[in-house]
Amino acid sequence: MRSLRVPPWAWIGGVLIALLVYPIVQRGQYYQHLMVMTMMAAVLASSWNILGGYTGYTSLGHAAFF
Repeated sequence: MRSLRVPPWAWIGGVLIALLVYPIVQRGQYYQHLMVMTMMAAVLASSWNILGGYTGYTSLGHAAFF
């Protein structure tokens, strides 16, 4: 029996569409604020991974802007 595999671009597209539709469906400001803060933390973690992980540059200056 073959298993159905979903390509990675389909997952990314689905998440992006869900994020675009979310503010229309959910009107509560608390959940929108929670989503924005979660996305900001994800961007900060990604930037720390690029600076600290790939380049080896230890800088805490970008965290001050957060």
